[in-house]
Amino acid sequence: MAERALRRWVMTKTVLKVEGMTCSSCIEHVSEALAIEGVGHVEVKLDSGTVEVEHDGSISSGRLIAALQQAGYEAMPAESWPGGSRVTGKVTCCG
Repeated sequence: MAERALRRWVMTKTVLKVEGMTCSSCIEHVSEALAIEGVGHVEVKLDSGTVEVEHDGSISSGRLIAALQQAGYEAMPAESWPGGSRVTGKVTCCG
């Protein structure tokens, strides 16, 4: 139990590659999708197509990806993104 409580206090930074973000409305939409318990800070970077998420240790990258998929975006850990290729997203722009 103490280990689980400790994981909630240790912040982790996860960088995700997100397909389909093109405008300020997308920034808001992605930020809202990731407004889940345990997430401390979200930084959306349109120019690189990435989202940096600071969260506690109770949240997996899979949970973050699922939240983005539910909002209509395709996402994957940035380190898994194949160079030069793109994932086809469901959303090209939410605005």
